[in-house]
Amino acid sequence: MKVTAHTNLIGKIPKKIFDETISAIKGVPPSIWSDDHGRPLTTEVREFDHHIQSNMESVGLKVDSEQRVIDGSKFNCDIAIPELSLLIEIEKGKLPRIELDLMKFMAAHENDPAWEYGLLVVPTNHIKLTLAGRNFPYKYLQNLSPLANAAFAHSPISVGVIGYEDPRGDAQPA
Repeated sequence: MKVTAHTNLIGKIPKKIFDETISAIKGVPPSIWSDDHGRPLTTEVREFDHHIQSNMESVGLKVDSEQRVIDGSKFNCDIAIPELSLLIEIEKGKLPRIELDLMKFMAAHENDPAWEYGLLVVPTNHIKLTLAGRNFPYKYLQNLSPLANAAFAHSPISVGVIGYEDPRGDAQPA
């Protein structure tokens, strides 16, 4: 799996967290993006989360999947790594909910201050966000960065973005 870019969106993510997550993404097999006949999947690629989680566990990290961020709600984060104080949201479908993911990170910290970092893992190709000027999710977040930094300047949680190349290629509107 090819990681094409990464950056801080709000605050600063430690290099170790970026490095661990990027390494886990790079270890995801490209076969998860196709069906049994080698045709690109047209649906969300759910195995992506599982492979990232497995790769992080293989280096000794304890990983929780579907971490509930607010008691009594159905808002979960895809991956939580308590020892790194890290929550990860992975966008791999046609309808990314990036703004909701940012709010989940903020709510998680409000609910439990131990969560200090959030990472958004988003495609740098494949999906163009219609409501965001037909930008790819990674580009959209780069454009959103000044506003996010201003809005969350006093936030106790730092958020970073990792962009990956979706092997299915051509952009589809979201």
